Amino acid sequence: ATLVGSKGSYTFSWTTSKMDNISLTFFAVDSLNATSILSVQLQICACRNGGNCTLIGLSNRDAQSIVMKCDCPKAYDGTFCEKDRNGCLEASCYTGVQCYDVPAPGVGITCGPCPVGYVGDGNNCIDINECSTNSSICQQVCTNT
Repeated sequence: ATLVGSKGSYTFSWTTSKMDNISLTFFAVDSLNATSILSVQLQICACRNGGNCTLIGLSNRDAQSIVMKCDCPKAYDGTFCEKDRNGCLEASCYTGVQCYDVPAPGVGITCGPCPVGYVGDGNNCIDINECSTNSSICQQVCTNT
């Protein structure tokens, strides 16, 4: 822990690996042995990857220490925005086409190729009508597959 300052204004800082049940109390004694005690509520922000800390939705606001909730950017998920959000859970490719998540910090998905007999980008696939593309001069019955 460090205490930096002068002339009555100080900054206290420390790094902790613990995230719950932390209490912080300051004791001050002046030259006449008069004392003051200050207990502070700690609001701990452990959000990562650009997440914003918020008190919204917390039920323990009166505790001595509060681990704040995280409002994560679109690319991240998890309690502290530590996980890549899987875009394939929120969007999908054409039926039967493989979905690939765009890794964070990117967002969204990319899709594999359309199934055989279809054309498109993997997200939107259109059936190829083999009968309309058949240029054979034979007299056969064509069935689109």
